[in-house]
Amino acid sequence: MKDDKLQKKLERLEKRSSFAYFIDKIRPNQYWIIFVLIPFFIAAFLSKFHGDVGAILPAIDTKDIREQYALLGDTLGGLLNPLLSFVSLVFLIMTLRQNQKALKVNSKELELSRVELGRSAQALETQLDQSDVQHLTAVVLERLSGRRCG
Repeated sequence: MKDDKLQKKLERLEKRSSFAYFIDKIRPNQYWIIFVLIPFFIAAFLSKFHGDVGAILPAIDTKDIREQYALLGDTLGGLLNPLLSFVSLVFLIMTLRQNQKALKVNSKELELSRVELGRSAQALETQLDQSDVQHLTAVVLERLSGRRCG
C-alpha cells in the first residue's frame, strides 16, 4: 500500500520536473510573452555587451562599413539562431504532446465504435432470427388455414 503511494508520488514528481510538463502549463494566450521577452533579453544583452544598442550600428562615413555589418550579422545570428532553435524545439514538443493526446482520444473513440458495431451486429442477428421465426410461423399458419378451407 505504501509502495503504491510512494510510486505515484515519484511519478508525479517526474512529470512535474520534466520540460514537457512546463510546456503543457503554458496557456495559448500566454505565448505572446515569449515573443516579448526574447527581444527584450537580446536588447539587454546588446546594451550590456556594447554599451549602447545604437553603438552597434556603424556610422555611414566609416570605411569598413561592410566589416562592421558582417560583425553585426554574426553577433545577431549567433544570438538569434540558438534562441529560435530553442523556440522551435518547444513548439515541436508541444505539437508532439497534442498529437499524443489526440491519438489517445481517437483510440478510445475507435474502441467505443468497435463495441457499438458489435452490439449492432448482435441486434441485427437477433432481428434476423425473429424475422425467420415470423416467416416460418406465417408459412405454417398459411398451410394450416389452406387445409381447413380446402
